[in-house]
Amino acid sequence: MVNKETVTQRKRRLEKEKRKRQEKLSQESEEGKLIRLEKCRKRHIEASEEERNAERIRVRERVNKLRANETLEERISRLEQDRLRHEHARSIETPEQHFSRLEQVRTRIAQTRANETVEEYISRLERDRLRHEELRAEETVEEYISWLEQDRLRHERLRLNETPEEHEARLQRLRIEYAQRKANTEEFNKTINTFCDRNCDICEKKCYPDQVANYQNVTSKSYLPQELTEKDIIIVCHRCHTHLKSSKTQCPSKAYWNNMRPGDIPDEIKALTKVERRLLMRIIPYVNVIKFDGRFGQYGFKGQATLFALDIFEVTDKLQNILPRSSDDTGLVVITETLENLNSSREYRISRERVYAALRWLIANNPLYHDVTVNNSARLETQDIIRVIPAETNQQQNTVNESNAAPSTRSAYVSIDKRKNVS
Repeated sequence: MVNKETVTQRKRRLEKEKRKRQEKLSQESEEGKLIRLEKCRKRHIEASEEERNAERIRVRERVNKLRANETLEERISRLEQDRLRHEHARSIETPEQHFSRLEQVRTRIAQTRANETVEEYISRLERDRLRHEELRAEETVEEYISWLEQDRLRHERLRLNETPEEHEARLQRLRIEYAQRKANTEEFNKTINTFCDRNCDICEKKCYPDQVANYQNVTSKSYLPQELTEKDIIIVCHRCHTHLKSSKTQCPSKAYWNNMRPGDIPDEIKALTKVERRLLMRIIPYVNVIKFDGRFGQYGFKGQATLFALDIFEVTDKLQNILPRSSDDTGLVVITETLENLNSSREYRISRERVYAALRWLIANNPLYHDVTVNNSARLETQDIIRVIPAETNQQQNTVNESNAAPSTRSAYVSIDKRKNVS
C-alpha cells in the first residue's frame, strides 16, 4: 500500500508519524527516557562496524536533504537549538565524560585528516583561514579580550589536569620548538651579517668569506712582488688560488702589478653627468638597456644584441678626432611625458665648463686621447637630449636613461610594451 501512495500522501503520512513520535516523546517520563536512551546506546554498541557505517551514511544523507531545503530562518533556529543543546550537555557532563568526549573528538579529527587528500587539506586550511578572518573582522575589542581570557583559562585548566607524562611531553615539544626557532634566527642573522669585505691580495677583488682562501707557501712563487712575499699568509680568491697552486711561472692575468690597478677617478671625470660623459666618448656602441619604473628601478637588457668582428683601432682612425661631440650627435634621447617625470634632472644637464675641463684632462693624461682636436664651438644643449611627449598621446612612455654599468651603452627608458631602439 505504501508503494502505491502519491508524493502528497507520503508527505502527509510522514508528517503524521512525526507528530505521533513527538507527542509520545513529550509524554514519556524521565525514567522512560533514560531506558529508551540506554537501549539506543546498547544497540549502537552491539552493532557491527558495517552497520554503524551504513547508519552514519543514512543519517548523513537524511540530514543533508533536510538542510538543503531549509530556509534561512530555519537554519538559524536549528543552529541556535544545537548550540543550546550542546551547552546544556556540556554543563552537566562529569570530568570523565568531558575528557572522554575530547578524546573521541581528537581521534575522529585525526582519522579524518589522515585520510584526506592534498586538495582536501588545502581546502580545509583555506576554509579555516577565511572563517578566522571573518570572526576577527567582526569581533569587538571586548569580544577579543574575552576570547583571550577564555583561551588563557582553557590552557590553565588543561595544565592543571594533565598527568606528569603529558606535562613532560608538552615541555619537550616546547623545547624542540624553541630550539628550532633559535636555530632559524641564528642562521638568518648569520646570513644577513655576511658582507663582501675580504680583499684578494693579488687581484684586489672584493669577496665574501666563503670566496677566499689562505695561501702559505708564498716565497716559492718568484712572480709575486716583495710586499706579498714578506707575508707568511696571503688571502686570495679562488681564481688566484688555483693559479698559485699550478706550475705556471707567470703572474695571474688580473694581478694588480700587471697594470691592472685602475687608480682613482680624477675629479674632472667624476663631476661629469652621464650625458656629458657621452659627449666625450670616441666610440659609441649601441645596446638596448631599459630601466624599469620606480625611483630605484633596476636596469636590464631588452631584445637581441648583434655583434660584429671589427678592429676597434682601425675604426677609430677612420672617425673624426674632434671632441666634444655635439649634443645632437650623441645618439641618446630621453623620452618623457613632462620634465617633472625625470628621475634625476641632474643626470641630463650639460655644463660646457665641466665638459671642456674633462676633455683637457683626458688629452693631457690619457694616451688614447692624444690626437684629439678640441672643438671649441660644439653645440652643447640639453634640449637636444630631452624630448617631451604629451601625456594624452602616449600614456605609457617612461624616461630614457643611461646604464650605470657601461657608460658607453645606450639606455632606453620607455614603456615595457613599446620598447624600441631610439637613435
